[in-house]
Amino acid sequence: STAAVWGSGGAAVAAAVGAGLAALAAGWRAAGRPATVVAWVPWADEITDAAQLRRRGVRPLPADVALSALGQALVRGDDQLAVADLDWPAFVPAFTAVRPSALLRGVPEATAGAEPGAGDAATDPARALRERLAGVPAGDRHRILLDLVRARVATVLGHASPNAVEADRDFLELGFDSLTALELRDALRQETAVELSATLLFDHPTPTELAVHLLGQLLGADDAGGPAGESAGGGLLGGLFNQPKAREDPAGYAELLVKLAQFRPRFREPAQLTRPAGILRLAEGGARAQLVCCCTMSLLSGAHEYARLAAGFRGVRDVWALPNPGFGVGEELPADLDALLRVHADTVLRTVGAGPFVVAGHSGGAMVANLLAGELERQGRPPDAVVLMDTYPADSEVLGGWVPQLLDGMIDRDTAYTPMDDWRTTAWAGYLPLFLDWQPTEMAAATLLVRATEPLGEWDGEPDGWRSRWPYPHEAVDAAGDHFSMVADRGPELAGTVQRWLAARGL
Repeated sequence: STAAVWGSGGAAVAAAVGAGLAALAAGWRAAGRPATVVAWVPWADEITDAAQLRRRGVRPLPADVALSALGQALVRGDDQLAVADLDWPAFVPAFTAVRPSALLRGVPEATAGAEPGAGDAATDPARALRERLAGVPAGDRHRILLDLVRARVATVLGHASPNAVEADRDFLELGFDSLTALELRDALRQETAVELSATLLFDHPTPTELAVHLLGQLLGADDAGGPAGESAGGGLLGGLFNQPKAREDPAGYAELLVKLAQFRPRFREPAQLTRPAGILRLAEGGARAQLVCCCTMSLLSGAHEYARLAAGFRGVRDVWALPNPGFGVGEELPADLDALLRVHADTVLRTVGAGPFVVAGHSGGAMVANLLAGELERQGRPPDAVVLMDTYPADSEVLGGWVPQLLDGMIDRDTAYTPMDDWRTTAWAGYLPLFLDWQPTEMAAATLLVRATEPLGEWDGEPDGWRSRWPYPHEAVDAAGDHFSMVADRGPELAGTVQRWLAARGL
């Protein structure tokens, strides 16, 4: 992968593997043995969504072109090369958004558009923006920044015009996920020359709020006409998960966090929440039944977990994400499972109205979906179907053997929508006792179990013994990917699988 050559957001594992293979090949050559390292951008037949790559200036490689390049490299005896079909006018600005690139200086196509005098306002967008803001009345400055944000959002999402971007709509609802959030952050950083955090869209979740923040960063809060906004903040507890001692004894660290979580405020009734329970629409469409996705209780829980899945439902059906309370700054945790289910049932019923609806959940979110379906049945308003995605009991021997991979999967996703702060860390710990003894319960609704096709880690038990199971009546289908990638990288494919099952049932 070219991730090992020039880096790539969301491809840390591929970059590390590629760098390791390059080092191995260098050792072979030093010992007098032939070795050639070829790095490719993704091939056209191995990706399902080429739009994001093309926006970054990378065109997927046809297989015949990739194989032809391999043959040429072997004939010439090259030590190392990268094979890519690049749209240079799109690739270079994205690749050099943070700093100049020495890698590109020797590539004529990459430097063809560069001109001397890049420090003046004509070629420095950040300087030109500051001068423009300084020359207009204070009341016009926010509008200028909002226009900039909407224009960059339209570019990242592939809209023909900024008019397609609603200023007060949540970025997740507009169609962002963790990768596109970072793409927007990098584009705005190039335009403003302001250092912007990786959690920019989490801290400022609408274009209007983000424009206020940018204005505050550029001119100061006083000139911005309001505060620059507050971040969820960092903290000690989340960061310790990356430390060797905590990784060596995750159970011991979790026990400590559970004790700390006991000091968090709790609620028993919806009225005791200091802010209303949240639910966020991620997709809209005309299908008969709305889909409500229950979020997990992991360290990085939130509506963003279903962003890629929802992308596959846009224009098809309404999709909602149902976050668990307690993961946001200042939010209360549920005192017990009954308190959580009462809040969730109240939120879902207010959202879906009198029409048909489906409850779904991935991993720990499937536990929530199972219990929520039971609570809705008890209230006389059961869901029309339930979709469970790769769920395991809390005491599963399979997951017990994959603890390092589970922690790595969560920590690797600590990006644009998931600051691993103290609130999230203690919320995760606060939910552990609630679901520690969870076991599947039978549901009246038609049930679909979606299983990953790839194990998350090594497995030496019975063939397929690692796969998700459900002990009550259900239908099962497979989804490409492992426990994490099936809803992340392969989310649109998963949406197609679920959509076909729902459509066959008139939902």
